[in-house]
Amino acid sequence: MEGLSIKDQLKEYRPRERLLREGAASLADEELLAIILGSGIQGENVVDLSSRILRTLGQKDQTLQGIQTLSLATHADLVEIKGIKGAKCAQILALVEIARRMHREKINIQDSITRPSQAANLFMNEMQHLKQEEFHAVGLDSKKRIQYVAMITRGTLSSTLVHPREVFASAISNRAHSLILVHNHPTGQVSPSSEDIRLTERLKEVGSLVGIPVVDHLIIGDGTYYSFLEEGRL
Repeated sequence: MEGLSIKDQLKEYRPRERLLREGAASLADEELLAIILGSGIQGENVVDLSSRILRTLGQKDQTLQGIQTLSLATHADLVEIKGIKGAKCAQILALVEIARRMHREKINIQDSITRPSQAANLFMNEMQHLKQEEFHAVGLDSKKRIQYVAMITRGTLSSTLVHPREVFASAISNRAHSLILVHNHPTGQVSPSSEDIRLTERLKEVGSLVGIPVVDHLIIGDGTYYSFLEEGRL
């Protein structure tokens, strides 16, 4: 069956047919990815191609396995994999973004956030393995329930990129009662930099002025976090 698309494989062995017959939970990770990709390449069927993609991405972080390795996928990484160009690259990146957005929607309906560890756990899976920094503002209502999550910037964190205007515009429009700030450190280490400290102080001051207090700033690392609130810095 090498080099054949899913359509050309024997019906009883097609991942798509097995999914419809037995349910998605019955499929292996590479079979699920194969359904997204739809076809293999010359000399390699789609399931084998999918398995190779997952193994290659897994070499970047050996703490991740199978479908989890897709969280590491970037355009630059994918196009270096033999057989992954144009459409297949776009399909994988779209799949990863769908998963991220679904996770964010799930975050928005959580119960009240009563402690930093609870908030950190909500963002850990999504942010701990990111290869560049992302800064999010999380709006809370008066009962400390999450109203929304807004990504303010992606890239090197600095006070020039994270402007109070962007942070508090969504808070005001959503009538947020308070804010939690969340960003990640791609190094995996969570000690705040001097820039992190200055930025937190600046946003805390602005929050006090507009009546929307910053109640915590979380730094997400590799399976761990730093809370400005827990450390007595807010």
